Amino acid sequence: MAQQTFSIPLKDAQFPMMARNQSRTVINPSPGEVPDPVSIAYCENVMPTKEGYVSVAFKQLTTVITPLHSFVKVHVVYDTDRERMYMAWDSYGRVYIKTKIGGTWSIRPETAPPSSIANFFTSHQVSIATVNGITYICYGDRSLVYPATFWKIDHATLYLVPAVLTGVALATIVCNVSASGYHMVFTTNAVAWSSTLNPLDFVPSPVTGAGGGNIADIEGEILFVVPITDGFLIFSEANIVAATYTGNVRFPWKFRVVPNSRGGIDLDLTTYMSNSPSQFAYTTAGIQSITPQNAEVILPEVTDFLAGKTLETYNSILNIYQYTELTIYQTMQKKIRFIGSRYLVISYGITEFTHALIFDIALNRLGKIIYTHVDCFEYINITEQKEVAKEMIAFVNSAAETVAIDFNTLNETKGVLVLGKLQHVRSNLLTLEGVELEGTRQIVAIYPEVAVFDQVSLDGKNFTIEQATEVNTTEDPLRRFSIHTTGKNHSLAIVGSFDLTTVLVTYTLHGKR
Repeated sequence: MAQQTFSIPLKDAQFPMMARNQSRTVINPSPGEVPDPVSIAYCENVMPTKEGYVSVAFKQLTTVITPLHSFVKVHVVYDTDRERMYMAWDSYGRVYIKTKIGGTWSIRPETAPPSSIANFFTSHQVSIATVNGITYICYGDRSLVYPATFWKIDHATLYLVPAVLTGVALATIVCNVSASGYHMVFTTNAVAWSSTLNPLDFVPSPVTGAGGGNIADIEGEILFVVPITDGFLIFSEANIVAATYTGNVRFPWKFRVVPNSRGGIDLDLTTYMSNSPSQFAYTTAGIQSITPQNAEVILPEVTDFLAGKTLETYNSILNIYQYTELTIYQTMQKKIRFIGSRYLVISYGITEFTHALIFDIALNRLGKIIYTHVDCFEYINITEQKEVAKEMIAFVNSAAETVAIDFNTLNETKGVLVLGKLQHVRSNLLTLEGVELEGTRQIVAIYPEVAVFDQVSLDGKNFTIEQATEVNTTEDPLRRFSIHTTGKNHSLAIVGSFDLTTVLVTYTLHGKR
């Protein structure tokens, strides 16, 4: 029978969260039957492009140190001279600083209250407010066991020094935030805002503009607060209240409940370090995009996956999927960040973050990386002239190693992209004869390593693995592979370095099933 071809449309491929949920693709349906969409069964260390998908690597950003305890989180902060830098905490609350041009994390002296406390973040919530280019760091405690303390970074020493607030009771403060030139602090049911002249002056005054009061529409206690353009969002146990700037010095904020909002869970489940007009957050309703006007559920398939009990990885040595099942008492660990006003990074894992889904809001498509980490943050190094968002996605692990996603097509990568399940018509078997990969990256003087495997199935569900043989040996962005496998359907596993724009399969129609 004559050979036929089918080009897999990479730009429109579906992205199921689990390979076992991959739908079948009938590439030549019967008359009147709608073709099934091609789906991506699985990917790792792969990001979407406008034309298709590219495998990515990781570039080390810092020299390796040995922290006193495991790193927990990172903030972008500004010191008293408005210099941008990065501040990290370990599990005992010890502080580490990395400047924007430095290559290592530097531990800072202990501060009061004692920062050398086991499981520091079970008793303290860290929030930040940046006013007039200076960051004020709040150590708050919702249980009110510890009074809140406020700090700023001294430019000369890079030490944390106290920031002395006046006009508020520190024992009742749980967090802080900044917006429209104001510094705000919160108790579990009220807000106080600072003078417009001094961000540490909270003494109520019609002259300076400092004031505050209870928030009537809050349902339950205030958990945390995040900034948005021209205001901030107050997350409570059951809903979200938006504050928008009025420009009136006596009544600077207008408060209203965000329609369709639900309760907050944790500050690290919001993209609080971004300055976008909306905030992304994982609430009790799932992943939402939140503005003062509305809270909209987005990426419901990701919410359902993260609420599940199964973690999936791909063993590229054995070419099999491996699953780790959570117990009935476990939930998936989660953290979200928004990088460069473009990439929504959703970290997840069981006891630590081992995976991250990355949603490109410009392309409206998902990618995924595998790298064990504790936090993701926006990294800018002026010595390397980072100019675009994709160069700013950085991860730090518990041992303080810091890396950034590297889209450089001259580097070797180990990406995995599984496409399928391809079948010609529902009543016939299909014999796969060849595969062409167009746009695979070309490395100077090196033939990039990429392999193609066929996950061929006779029953539509269970599969065996056959590796295709490469038939062209020139340094050409078009790679050709031959194979002769027959089955009910086929999934293509592409492993190695690639920058794909087209995947073309050649096949013949086999006998009836």
